[in-house]
Amino acid sequence: MKDKLLLFIGIGALVLAFVGPAIAGTVSGDGVTPWGPFNQMRSGHAGVGPGMMFGSSGYGSSQPDSTISGAAEVSVTLDDFAISPSPVVITAGQATNFTVTNPGAAPHDFTVPDLGIRIVVAPGETVTAGIDAQPAGTYETLCSVPGHASLGMVGTFVVENQ
Repeated sequence: MKDKLLLFIGIGALVLAFVGPAIAGTVSGDGVTPWGPFNQMRSGHAGVGPGMMFGSSGYGSSQPDSTISGAAEVSVTLDDFAISPSPVVITAGQATNFTVTNPGAAPHDFTVPDLGIRIVVAPGETVTAGIDAQPAGTYETLCSVPGHASLGMVGTFVVENQ
């Protein structure tokens, strides 16, 4: 009986760990689903950078595209379950417009945790987001939807000097 109780408690804890963030986003009333430590901005590019994210107002609806005039253009595809290209390469000190497409059936995001970048794209949609200049370096990129990184949605984000 004790073993069954411990098993039940363990399963309950796992369910809360994976479902809890979605429930919290739903009951918070703001319509934003926070996945892990990431959240989303609601409008404009506003200089996406450390500590700031950009994307749709939830996985089910898209936000109008936000671009930076004269910025470089980069396209990224978030397929079920891969990020391409990898590496994604941009130039340091230069703003970049990312056009991120999700042709798959699941919600995805393009996240660079070390730079605070997160572009959320619902299934079958494309989002364009302007990203301000970033510091040179090599960073990990991933889809922060729970379980997607472990299924292969990881890559490299390179910000190189000219």
